[in-house]
Amino acid sequence: MVRIARESLAFASVASFVWMMCAVAAHVS
Repeated sequence: MVRIARESLAFASVASFVWMMCAVAAHVS
C-alpha cells in the first residue's frame, strides 16, 4: 500500500512538472 502511494505521488509530481513546463513554454511562445 505504501509503495503504491509513493509511486502515485511520484507520478503526480512528474505530471505536474511536465504540465508546468508545457504551460511556461506556451506562455513564452
